[in-house]
This record gives sequence, C-alpha cells and structure tokens, in this order.
Amino acid sequence: MTKSARSIFVLWDSLFDTELAVAITSRLRSEGVRVKIVGLYGRPCGGQHGIVLTPDLTLRQALTQIEQCRYLFIPSDPFFLKKLAADPRVQEFFLAATKSGAALTFGFITTQELEKIPFFHTLSSVVTIADRSELDMVLAEILSGL
Repeated sequence: MTKSARSIFVLWDSLFDTELAVAITSRLRSEGVRVKIVGLYGRPCGGQHGIVLTPDLTLRQALTQIEQCRYLFIPSDPFFLKKLAADPRVQEFFLAATKSGAALTFGFITTQELEKIPFFHTLSSVVTIADRSELDMVLAEILSGL
C-alpha cells in the first residue's frame, strides 16, 4: 500500500476540540486525503464548541483497519486525555497504531503537558501540536508526503 492510500484517523468523542477536528478533517479531505473520524462509542456527539460530528468508524472498526492508518489525530485537551489514558480500549488502539507505524498526533497540547499524563508518555511516534501554526506545519507535511 502506498502512503497516499493510507488513511488519516481523527479520534472523536464529546468534549474533544471541535475546531481542531473539523480543521484537520476538512483541510485534508479537500486535498483528496482519506480521513476517517473514529468515534469512541460510534455515535454522533458534540465537541467543545457544540458542533456534532458523526463518526465514520467505531473504535472497534478502526482497530481492524489500523494498518491503513498513517496519522492518528487526537484533538483533546490534557484533562480529557487523562480519562482516555485509563480506558483499556484506547490503550489497545494506540498501541496498535504505533505498532503499525502511525504517528500519534495530539493537539492542542505541549510535549511537557503530554509527558505528565500516564500511559501517553510511554508511546513512540508521538507528535504534539501546541497551536494553530504547528497544526499548519503538520498538515503541510502530510500533504507534501502524498
């Protein structure tokens, strides 16, 4: 499978950063990149700014397609990431993603903030996005790799 045939996954649940999730998804989809929104529970739900997103895949479905994942975006703040760190389904999903070579991309969060959260600081292939300018750089890198 070529890199351009691989997908970008965007993890989604209530209280995630809607603005970030929509920016990633719409920018990449507009350039022809395959982006899949992955719902923790598979149901439509609203994020921090009240916009409701409907997942393309459940977490279980995405796990069966993890070999296709090139980047896994996690648009969440440190508070919610602490809750995710305790979820065995999320741990399994993230470990499978790193094993398949996907870059785990957290935003908006600094490396220092992420290192304070149990489980996440032990993962390899981690990218943190602290602000909009770093997001633009990561998206440009993805698009240039196609």
